[in-house]
Amino acid sequence: MLRKPNRPSLTLDCRGISELPDLSIFNQLRLISARGNQISFLPDHIDLLTHLEHINLGSNSFSTFPYVLTTLSQLKTLHLFNNNITILPVSIHTLTSLTLLNLNDNKIEYLPDSIGELHSITHLSLHRNRLQALPRTIGKLRNLKELNLADNYLRSLPYELGELKSLQKLIMYRNKLVNLPYTIGFCTSLTVLDLSINNMMLLPSQLSKCKRLRELYIEQNSLLQERPVDGIPVKEVLLLKELSLRAILNHNDSKHLLTPDIHSTLDKSITDALLYAEMCSICNKHFYFTFIECVRFVKSKKISPTSSISNLPLSTAVCSVDCFVKTDRNILGIIHKT
Repeated sequence: MLRKPNRPSLTLDCRGISELPDLSIFNQLRLISARGNQISFLPDHIDLLTHLEHINLGSNSFSTFPYVLTTLSQLKTLHLFNNNITILPVSIHTLTSLTLLNLNDNKIEYLPDSIGELHSITHLSLHRNRLQALPRTIGKLRNLKELNLADNYLRSLPYELGELKSLQKLIMYRNKLVNLPYTIGFCTSLTVLDLSINNMMLLPSQLSKCKRLRELYIEQNSLLQERPVDGIPVKEVLLLKELSLRAILNHNDSKHLLTPDIHSTLDKSITDALLYAEMCSICNKHFYFTFIECVRFVKSKKISPTSSISNLPLSTAVCSVDCFVKTDRNILGIIHKT
């Protein structure tokens, strides 16, 4: 039998219990910790604990996210690490006060778009899950300071990552990343970036804009080595779509400044494409898809003082052969083996 506690917290860690007792009389509870048990569900009366702010249910037996938790609008921290959760409910967006969400060591394969509605969240961790992609709405988490997605199956990150202006730590080791979006350069608060144990050949040149970056981990990737040979690429033939997109982008001088009259006349697939356009490092004009893939090697200390790699290969996109022949000797074209 439980007695009503004198303080607004309840600890039931490592008790070997398979369910929580009736807590409906503890309506002033602010913290529940019941990690290290065999709990697989939560009773409905949990929604009566309207003052609850902190819950730790790590190392239990949940196979689904406890939906009743989405009724707790005052919840600030939620630990559900080391369970068997495979999916998050769309209704997770109701946790508007949540600042920390720890879902490490589960079996989650994707995140719902509604994850972007957790506007108060500062720490989000899904280490060792089964994620293969992130929703574009991740960019709406404007207060996010730490994002841990290590040990998943991610091959790329959405361009909207660059909207995370408060992001300080991005932990991505042991994934399947082949590149980073150039928008990483807009994450100007970034201090720690861990990309070790991935499949990356290049880093985006815009990474140099992250002036606060102090720790960069890039070990155990397939980074390009500097082995130059002389040659000039074959002149490209641009498709009509590419020519049209370049004309629109460069008419407005910025992909972010499309005039309303032009924007309203374009198909959605075209406007979406414009969001991912890049800028030539030589002529500073925008392009969409057709370009010459180039690389520039820089001393790692210019990017981060702690990197163990001496020279970092930074991707440098050039829009045409004409621009490529104007480049200096520090910019090299990339030859892919066939």
